[in-house]
This record gives sequence, structure tokens and C-alpha cells, in this order.
Amino acid sequence: EQAGDDRAAETLLIRHLAGEPYNTEAVWLLALRSAAGEDWLRVEVLLDYLIELGVGNDPELLELRARAASEQGKNEDVDRIEDQLRGIRPSPFVAPVEGG
Repeated sequence: EQAGDDRAAETLLIRHLAGEPYNTEAVWLLALRSAAGEDWLRVEVLLDYLIELGVGNDPELLELRARAASEQGKNEDVDRIEDQLRGIRPSPFVAPVEGG
């Protein structure tokens, strides 16, 4: 029964996106569901779409996008995304204490 509920939820998200393709929250939720199902190509496509919509400066989004690339063996994409992440992550306020 859980599998049926999951499929119904995914179908609802997809229908919602068809009617509202710029709904970034719905795209994000579908990407998370796809990641939970290890559908990495779908995650890649959805997150690239979000990046095109202008929300590509979100560290959580980029971390998931890097994982999708890694899971597909796309190491150049992983390197490029990790470079982007370094550019947007805040630097630590206090440096870690060595040995403690």
C-alpha cells in the first residue's frame, strides 16, 4: 500500500508541475523523491532545471546535484559543482582548533 501511496504522490507532483512548470518547490520535492529512489539521471535533469530557473546558489541543491553526478560517474561535473559550492558556502567564523 505504501508503494501505491508513493506513486500517487509522485503522480500528483508531476501533474502539478505540468500545470505550473516554474514551481521550484514542486521540482525540488520531485528531485528529493527521485534521489530517495536512486533515480540519479532524473535528479540531474530536475536540478539542472532548477539551476536554469535561477536557484542554483543553494548549497543543499548543489550537494545533491554533485551526488547525482557522482552516482553516475560524471567526475568532471562533480569537480565543477564542488568548485561552485566552495564559492557560495560561508567560511567558518572560527577556525577549528588543532588537537582539540
